[in-house]
Amino acid sequence: MNAIAFLQASTDFAHRTYDRTVAGLTAAHANQPPLGLAGTVGSAMAHVVVVEDALVQATLRGASPLHASEFAGRTGISDPQMFNTEKWRSSVKVEPEPLHSYAAAVFEATDRYLAGLRKLTSTPLGTCPQPGLERRRSVGCSPTW
Repeated sequence: MNAIAFLQASTDFAHRTYDRTVAGLTAAHANQPPLGLAGTVGSAMAHVVVVEDALVQATLRGASPLHASEFAGRTGISDPQMFNTEKWRSSVKVEPEPLHSYAAAVFEATDRYLAGLRKLTSTPLGTCPQPGLERRRSVGCSPTW
């Protein structure tokens, strides 16, 4: 199995696991405050999806994340962001139905991106395949603008 096939299989497994885990979850359960410093189930759901969105769309593709473009205001997340701070975990609220639609779009976009990597197998590792991107050590390929 090559690296691309491994990534495809891994993300497919992660997406199916996420979908099975949150299937049928109500807003009341998703937003129920837990004991201690843990976040709500909804904050974990939001974090997983927003991080994948930002990493694939912004970091790898150099495009706007879906939560800031076609899903702006429609993610089902009161404050979509990557940083899973204690303050954010305790304040973010989710609506499972729109979050499910947003997650499905993010997962589909990831699948499309990974499928497109087959075309880039001749691109040396560590280079940026799209014009207008520069290699940054900590974040991969980033827009130069």
